Amino acid sequence: MKKTTAILLLLFTCFGFNQSTIAQTITDKDYYNFLNAIGAIDSAKSHFISSKPDFEYFHSDSSTLFHGNWSYTNGAKDTLFTLADIKFMKQQMAQDTNYIWKSKKIVWATIIPYKDIDKIFAAHKKDVSDAFYKKYPTNIFYDYSVPLFSANKSLCAIYIGSYCGGLCGSGAFYIYENKGGKWMLVRYYRLWVS
Repeated sequence: MKKTTAILLLLFTCFGFNQSTIAQTITDKDYYNFLNAIGAIDSAKSHFISSKPDFEYFHSDSSTLFHGNWSYTNGAKDTLFTLADIKFMKQQMAQDTNYIWKSKKIVWATIIPYKDIDKIFAAHKKDVSDAFYKKYPTNIFYDYSVPLFSANKSLCAIYIGSYCGGLCGSGAFYIYENKGGKWMLVRYYRLWVS
């Protein structure tokens, strides 16, 4: 009995230690390596990205991401994530809500301070496009969430929203799998289009 209790206590301690330190294994370097590896999502040479990652859709629509309530091109409905992955990704969501993208770390992007974006939208509610595009020479800007990695870092989910003025924009979850050291898009789910 004592031996069984000791073994269970040891297993619980090891499992609990591994779970609490997993979140510590995701670093800034992981975020930037992932984003630089996937590159811009379209043919633009440079993207303008809000400095504050967007978590709104991860929080409001996590059932879609984590429970496979969506279909891929073959019509299969499934999730790629294990329960351990989901728990780990939710820990990342809780920890990284105040993250700010740093300038010059994403080689294909220009980071726009989110406070500038907020000011423009607040001051020019009816004609945001002209005010925004006078300050930033682009016809589109993006929100990228912090990438959420599976427990073994073989999968990564990210929310990407694009805004192109007026009622022009879209947002989607993208799921990538690391295959042979390269991040490949395996699934996506369009959340909104206007």
